[in-house]
Amino acid sequence: MKAPTAICFSWLLVVSASAQTVPRLLPFQGRLTDQNGMAVPDGVRLIQFKVFEEPSGGSPKWSGELHRTTVNGGLVNVILGTKSPFTADVDFDRQLYLETTVDVSGPNGLPDNAITPADPPMLPRQAILPVVFAKESGLARSIVDGAITSAKIADGVINDRHIGVLSQLDARDGDPSGAVVVDDIGRVGIGVTAPQTRLQVAGDLKVEGSLELTKNANVSEKLTVKELAGNFELDTANIKDGAITPSKLSPRTVGASARIGQCAISGSSGSFVVSAKGVWTDVPALQVTLESSGRPVFIGLVHDGIGSTSTLGVDGGTNPIAGQRGVGVQIMRNSNDRMAECGVSTALDNFLGVPASSVWVIRPLPAGTHSFKVRIILYEGANAFVSHSQLVAYEL
Repeated sequence: MKAPTAICFSWLLVVSASAQTVPRLLPFQGRLTDQNGMAVPDGVRLIQFKVFEEPSGGSPKWSGELHRTTVNGGLVNVILGTKSPFTADVDFDRQLYLETTVDVSGPNGLPDNAITPADPPMLPRQAILPVVFAKESGLARSIVDGAITSAKIADGVINDRHIGVLSQLDARDGDPSGAVVVDDIGRVGIGVTAPQTRLQVAGDLKVEGSLELTKNANVSEKLTVKELAGNFELDTANIKDGAITPSKLSPRTVGASARIGQCAISGSSGSFVVSAKGVWTDVPALQVTLESSGRPVFIGLVHDGIGSTSTLGVDGGTNPIAGQRGVGVQIMRNSNDRMAECGVSTALDNFLGVPASSVWVIRPLPAGTHSFKVRIILYEGANAFVSHSQLVAYEL
């Protein structure tokens, strides 16, 4: 028997409307003949198909598939792409070539059910001419972004059923961080992906006009500003007269170190005694730090509420410093600014004391952080002392 030497064929390219779900198929029909143009005998034949971009040589664009098919009157009918799908880069909108190899290498020219090097491809490769609708389909798969404009869409062809539900609107500059999001219960977010309130904005919000808060059964007429960082300003002109009542003012925070609006108060002096004469001595317990905005500040000594009274005094004694008598006390700011001063003098061998609360002052200070301390000096007598006192500073 003579091996088939020629093949006549026809085909139809079928491209699915949804290439992602249904593979593209190539129905193939051909006729096997011998050297004399006679159809090969009927029977089962093994045929290999491959697709190339070149008429000869090169590497296959589609690695192909094997079909064991029945030859009837020399006719062969197979559907290519059913075993090895055509990949996306096999485009039938340009010239391609089909290579066919028939199993003829068995004894006496009969098939042996295998494609081996002894089964040469049939030459020449058959040209697959570009198909018009395949080319158009290929173009539809590769539309340039933005190519379809409003002018390309007929009026009225797009209705509600063609439009999906939008959960995000892209910003005009294409930056997703500026997108508008509307969730399924009507909460709107600008610059956020999961709004927690009816309207949540990430970033600056500018209102040109009035912002009205309406009180109803579910919403109070209240404006809450959280986590101020120095960028929020509300001047006197924008606060209604009488709107801030004493009950609206929070109590001052108390501590040895206080921020703006807080009260700085030291620990108790206990009974602090100085015996050395002529030396200014700091009272360790009577020291505070206060942050000021530039308004007047009160600074002074008060009773600690423990002893029967707070006293600044001196015990009688001998050997006074020439020209000086008794004890002196000073309140110092930042170690070198004398804020307040008081002195007590006494006759020898006698005791004299005054309330420590007599030492105080109100004075404007520059904005910033200030440290205050109390120091005393013994001029005359056996001892100078400060008892049951505390140092207090707060901005008025």
